[in-house]
Amino acid sequence: MTTATLTQPAAPALAAFRCRVCGSTAEPGRHTAREMMFGTRQAFDYLQCAECGCLQIAQFPADPGAYYGGAYYSFTEDPADAYRSPAKNLLNRWRDQATLFLPGGDRLPFRVSVPHLRTGFEFLRRVPGLSLHSRMVDIGCGSGILLHRLHNAGFRDLTGADPFLAGGDRQVGRGFRMLARDAQSLDDGPYDIVLMNHSFEHVPDPAATMAAVARLLAPGGTAVIRVPLCDSEAWQRYGADWFQLDAPRHYYLHTQRSLRLLAGRAGLAVARVVHDSDHHQFTLSERYRDDVPLVRDPQRPDGKPSWAGLTEAQVQEFEALAQRLNAEGRGDQATFYLRHAQPA
Repeated sequence: MTTATLTQPAAPALAAFRCRVCGSTAEPGRHTAREMMFGTRQAFDYLQCAECGCLQIAQFPADPGAYYGGAYYSFTEDPADAYRSPAKNLLNRWRDQATLFLPGGDRLPFRVSVPHLRTGFEFLRRVPGLSLHSRMVDIGCGSGILLHRLHNAGFRDLTGADPFLAGGDRQVGRGFRMLARDAQSLDDGPYDIVLMNHSFEHVPDPAATMAAVARLLAPGGTAVIRVPLCDSEAWQRYGADWFQLDAPRHYYLHTQRSLRLLAGRAGLAVARVVHDSDHHQFTLSERYRDDVPLVRDPQRPDGKPSWAGLTEAQVQEFEALAQRLNAEGRGDQATFYLRHAQPA
C-alpha cells in the first residue's frame, strides 16, 4: 500500500516591483486598503517604495470614473447657486480681497466661513506677487468652487481643468472658463499660478503631470501643489485605515522626498513647504478603523453610516496634536510652493 504525497499548490510569484517615481526595485512594503468613502469596502493593493517612500496603488482601476461621479465631494455643489445675490456678491468681493491682499487678512474677524474656501485663500495668500491680474489655472478643480469665488472677487484670468468635468468645455464668465481635460492636455499658457489642490495624488503619471506643470508655469510664476503625505504620524498610526489613503482614488501618497524628486526632474525647485493638516487625519481615520464609511454604508438598510463619533474634547485634543505635528513637519498634508529652478 502506498501513501500519496499531498503538496500545497505553489504560491503565485509576486510581480517585480519598480517604483513609478524613483525607479527603485527594492522590495516594497505591501498594504491592502479598502474603499471607505462610499462604503463598498472593495480591497486595493498598495506598494510603498523603500527608497523614496511613495505609497502607490499596485494596479490602476479599469474604470476610474466609477469611483467619482456626482456623489464625489468636489462635484456635489453647483457653485453658481452661491452667486445669485448681487448684495451678497459685493460683500464677499470686499471681504475676499481683504482676506487675500491685506496684511493680516487671514486673521480678520469676518474671514470666510466655508472651510475649503478659507483654506484656499490661506494658501493663495502666500503666493508671491498675487494680484487680480494673475493668470491662474486650477488643475483637478472639480466643479470649480474656489474659482467661482475668485472670479467673484475680481480675478480676471481663470481656467479650471478636470478630466471628470461634466458637460465639457465651457465659458463660465468673462475671463473664466472650465475645461474637461487633464494637465498634459492643456496646450496654452503660460500661467502665473498653476494650482493643484489635492489633485496631484489622483493622476496616474505624476512625472508627466509635473512636467506639464513646469511647461504651463510662466517664468517667475508659482506652482502650488497641495497633497496628503505618508511620511506622517497619521500613516504610521493608522496604516491602511488612514482616511487620506482614499483607495482607489488616490493613486500616489507622496513623501516630501518623492515630491521633491519629481519636481527636481521637471526643472522645478521647492521654494516653501507649509504643513497644514488638521484633526481629520485622526478623527476620520478612527472612523475608518471602526469600519464606518464616510458618505454612505451599503451594509445598512437605510444606507446611512452609523457612528457614535468622538467627544468634543477628543476632537480638540486631536486638533492640538495636528498643529504640533505641522510645526514638526509631520502633518499628513502640506502645500508645496514650486518655482522654476535657477540655472547652476
